[in-house]
Amino acid sequence: MTGVTQVTETLRQVLEEEANTLAKETGFIQRERTFSGADFAQTLIFGWLAEPAISLDGLTQVAGRREIEITASGLHQRFTQAAAEFLQRLLERLTQVRLAAEAAPVALLKRFSAVIVEDSSRIHLPDALAQVWQGCGGRQGTSRATLKLFVRWNVLSGELQGPLLTDGRQADAKSPFKEQEVPAGGLYLGDQGFFEQGRLREWHQRQAGQRRYYLMRLPMGTGLYTRGGHRLLLPGLLPQQEGAVLELGVLVGRQARVPTRLILQRVPEEGGEQRRARLREEARDRGREPSKEALYLAGWLIVVTNVPRRLLSLAEVLVVLTVRWQIEVLFRLW
Repeated sequence: MTGVTQVTETLRQVLEEEANTLAKETGFIQRERTFSGADFAQTLIFGWLAEPAISLDGLTQVAGRREIEITASGLHQRFTQAAAEFLQRLLERLTQVRLAAEAAPVALLKRFSAVIVEDSSRIHLPDALAQVWQGCGGRQGTSRATLKLFVRWNVLSGELQGPLLTDGRQADAKSPFKEQEVPAGGLYLGDQGFFEQGRLREWHQRQAGQRRYYLMRLPMGTGLYTRGGHRLLLPGLLPQQEGAVLELGVLVGRQARVPTRLILQRVPEEGGEQRRARLREEARDRGREPSKEALYLAGWLIVVTNVPRRLLSLAEVLVVLTVRWQIEVLFRLW
């Protein structure tokens, strides 16, 4: 784990020396001034950390702590395209500094070489920024400008990667982390947006004598088959009693036919309603309405995994699945 002293020195170097270099490279600072790139970055970072809705006058007071005299009007004039490019480059540089979080002590996770959780989150922006960060909007009531953040977190080692920034319309399945390999013997935890049959088939093949494992929510409409080739209809398989769990061995995908464990659990009604509310909100962001089938299936946890039972029992799968929500906590913190 990275020590506090090392972290402090790294951040000091990035936010002081490297910030000034990046400010010149992006054209934000074109000649030596009393107000440097480091001054601008730290004024905004520490100002917004202290008070997210801080005024320009408040930010000038933050700048004053660095013995920088600047008016609110003078600060406002520095909010330019070059400033945006400078801050994005600075964020990219900071994300290259891999600061290890506390490693997970859960014994179940130590059965794998890595436990990688991946997720994304959207930030809606003013429509004026649609040419910079394209959203899914265009319809009334939807955002035309959206920023998307992708994050990968190895909860076993504590290593955090991201956020990497993309247009809001970028599909999870085309994550900028997609080309990064899951290590042999590692476990990948992702939401249904990251589900891709080709990846599942690839991960199921052995690498260095080991498989790469996954535990993911099953997207609606994915074909499920018996080993004899018969199509399985999901509604007829769902357990109806609250808390009841069912596990089946199935093949996923009409073409891929990936062997996997299908796990179905009836969630409490309150949990189902929370999922339906989230579905409606996400659909509203895209100017759509969720389907009746999606709202119905929200009452169940539906996941697939290629982790063998000798490595994780049914009960242990459900425990490991809860690890994925740690990244939701991270997004809320941010």
